[in-house]
Amino acid sequence: VIGKALVLDEIINYIQSLQRQVEFLSMKLEAVNSRLNTGIEAFPPKDSYLAVEDKDTQEDL
Repeated sequence: VIGKALVLDEIINYIQSLQRQVEFLSMKLEAVNSRLNTGIEAFPPKDSYLAVEDKDTQEDL
């Protein structure tokens, strides 16, 4: 019984360690994504340029 309790305790500790690693990596990924999104906002999508050009073309007509 004591041996099983020790094994279960080790398993619980291992799972908690994995959970902390997942939380850490999730925070790290979120930080990277927020930096990428900030960089992407500096460059509007190509479609937005086309929409502006179409609007300008229609106003000229």
